[in-house]
Amino acid sequence: MKIAALKGIENALRNWKVAFIRKLVSGKHGRRVSSEVLLTNVTSVTMKFDDHFMSFSPHEYIGRSIFLSGDFDRHLSDALVAFLSRRGYLPSGGATVLEIGANIGTQTVYFCRSGKVARVIAVEPDPRNLSLLRRNVADNDLEQRVTIIPCAVGNDIATGNLHRAEGNFGGSSLFPLPNSEGEVAVAIKPMAQVLAEAGVLAADIDFVWMDIEGAEPLASQSMHELFERRVPVMFEYSPGVYPPGTAREFIALLSRYYEKCMIFDGHNQSEMKVVDLPISIAQTNILLLP
Repeated sequence: MKIAALKGIENALRNWKVAFIRKLVSGKHGRRVSSEVLLTNVTSVTMKFDDHFMSFSPHEYIGRSIFLSGDFDRHLSDALVAFLSRRGYLPSGGATVLEIGANIGTQTVYFCRSGKVARVIAVEPDPRNLSLLRRNVADNDLEQRVTIIPCAVGNDIATGNLHRAEGNFGGSSLFPLPNSEGEVAVAIKPMAQVLAEAGVLAADIDFVWMDIEGAEPLASQSMHELFERRVPVMFEYSPGVYPPGTAREFIALLSRYYEKCMIFDGHNQSEMKVVDLPISIAQTNILLLP
């Protein structure tokens, strides 16, 4: 009886907070006006949207984007799921997604709300992101569908320094940053270890979403089991920040397993051969095709 009463009080308080925030920030103009106040007086915000809750920090880029526009790159994850579904790459019973660089769980939640995804393996090393990721999974009742693995992905078991980007929780990197606001030691694990801890096989993964701020070539060195199956892989391709020679080595690795890919921005898709990926661009999104 007491547990039910406490749960009712908890729900009532959460609903009151949501109603207060919604009134405060109703409309884009209201959100812009109140964003400066929140940036100085609030450490975290939980907002209710049409089909999900989202908690975030208003002190950094991703949180401000959610606060001002209502989402963070949802069009991209939605477009990817729709494209893979049209091509027949997703199972009818719901896909299992490997998300490398889950951040605070924006795409994690969007995938689960797409109607095409049954399970997400969410890999994230940054402790400040992990706390929000866990909250967003819990607030959206996704504990049975999302498995969180707290580490970075590399080619061996190790410990590394994660350099935190100033003002952007999504900009942290295993490589030194010019605008770093400190670093934190994180576990680095090869993909085989990540999958084992998640309790899945490479054969269980239907597609990969990878956004790890320039560390994609490093993570890919341990992803051969997935590549051998030619699993669709969406990743941020950033030759502009790779060390010299890395882009060519990365393309050579990928082209051993994949012939075709697409430059994929959610609105326009341009198909090309993997061996023809440009190395002179700063950054774009690439989808490796089976």
